[in-house]
Amino acid sequence: MIPYQIGDRISIAETPKASGYAALLLHTATVRFVGEIPDWPNVTAYGIEWDDPLRGKNDGSINGIYYFSAANPTSGSFIKSSNKKILTRTNFQEALDRTYRAPGQVGEDAEIRFGTKVVEKLGFGKLSLIQAHHENLTTVSLNGMQIHSIGDLSQIVPNAETLDLSYNLFTDLGGVLGSVAGLKNLRTLNLNGNVFGGKGSIEMVPPLSSLSIPSAKKSLVAVLENLFLAATRVSVNHINYTIRTHKSLKHLVLSSNGISDEQFRSIDFRGSSLESLSLSFNELVHVDFTHLNPQLASIDLSGNNISQITQLKVPDGCPLDSLDLRGNQISSWAEVDQLPLKFPRLHSLRLNDNPLCDLAETYHLHLLGRLGFFDANQLAVDGTRVSSDEMENAEFWFVSQLKQNKIPDFDMTGGRFHELCAKYSLDSSQLGTQPDTVEQPHMNKSLINFLIRLPSIAGASERILKKKMFQSQNVLRLKGYISAETGLSVFGFKLFYSLQLKNTRNNTSSVKRMELDEWFKALGSWGLDKHPSVCVEICQE
Repeated sequence: MIPYQIGDRISIAETPKASGYAALLLHTATVRFVGEIPDWPNVTAYGIEWDDPLRGKNDGSINGIYYFSAANPTSGSFIKSSNKKILTRTNFQEALDRTYRAPGQVGEDAEIRFGTKVVEKLGFGKLSLIQAHHENLTTVSLNGMQIHSIGDLSQIVPNAETLDLSYNLFTDLGGVLGSVAGLKNLRTLNLNGNVFGGKGSIEMVPPLSSLSIPSAKKSLVAVLENLFLAATRVSVNHINYTIRTHKSLKHLVLSSNGISDEQFRSIDFRGSSLESLSLSFNELVHVDFTHLNPQLASIDLSGNNISQITQLKVPDGCPLDSLDLRGNQISSWAEVDQLPLKFPRLHSLRLNDNPLCDLAETYHLHLLGRLGFFDANQLAVDGTRVSSDEMENAEFWFVSQLKQNKIPDFDMTGGRFHELCAKYSLDSSQLGTQPDTVEQPHMNKSLINFLIRLPSIAGASERILKKKMFQSQNVLRLKGYISAETGLSVFGFKLFYSLQLKNTRNNTSSVKRMELDEWFKALGSWGLDKHPSVCVEICQE
């Protein structure tokens, strides 16, 4: 085994306790110390910092002596260099040969199994023979193969168009970019999970001059369109270099890199061709959109710390048509009202899993009622296309709430209010005049009242949920709501509905029990809208 050096990445295999399975769990870390420690004299020890900070036992110290400094007090450990749980590192060529072999290399009589079933090898030999000639490969997937070194790939997989090297042991981003620089057809490169940025969060190191991209190949690196750098701790300096040297990049993923507002402002998007940018699960609070390139159409900001849309710096006429704000800290509808003003061209918006979504019963109605002057024929909300009927239903509900003065935080001077006034003959003198019991008749017809009986789950007592759903919404949406309330997977239970049917001829009644088994079928198409309330029970699988 090649000895490890400080800064190297290392993989440790572990068998899950009491799992009943032979599969191994792989855990990765960075080597921070190489040498001897008092507990293991005459033995080379590795001091490692785990990617998962809860896996360690110390902060890099033993009995008050620091051998390295871990970023977290529980992210450090020491292991012997002879530990059999350390997985052997490999290079690109070896991993490629193991994954894409010729038939003679695996044995002509070897069985091929899917689960417990042995399948006939018709055509597998020909496919393996084609793949064994690596120059024929257009898609190469070597994720999680413990690869730590890589050569000139233009001599190994010259026709590769998609290359997945995620969750390996690379530490030099420049070295990887240099190795793929000669792949003239490469469009997609996945480097997720390789740690390039050194210890801790993103740092402005190393300098650009240290990037090991051969100068003769710099003219060939501009063919890449999709680059994935999630969970790589990549430096701002590296991001800028990558954007500048890959002018054809259209989709860039920088998720889970601890990027702050200040670091984001340091990223230089000038001259780039980016159309889509993912910054999910970072540390953003007040995002500055003014320095983004004008071609950018989609941005993913989910899982950050954004609470105030009014604080987002956005240029006039922002061209974004897709915005993902899931899982942030937005708690005010007044902030949501700013979205059409700041992003007038939006066609796709995700806001679920924010604090304001806790009002699950009315969240969707509120959102559509407030944002209706987006083009309803093209708008997708939280991943679902909004129909014109659904938008109209939400507007009816929203107007009824305005008449009852139940939405005090709505801007009565804004464009949306004036649009609703014109569309539904509403004026300010009508506000607060409609009794609470009055609802728009059209709204009543388009909603289905569900009584959902939940069995005892994980020690919780049986309970009943009440939920109103639009006829146009499908069974999967109902299952999603139940999943969110119970923690059950949508695949882990079945839905059955019961209807009380009356026979007026002989004055008898019967109960009809049917399974809602077509997930993408609209709820209204089951005939449920003809009943004042529908009882639904779930049965765990």
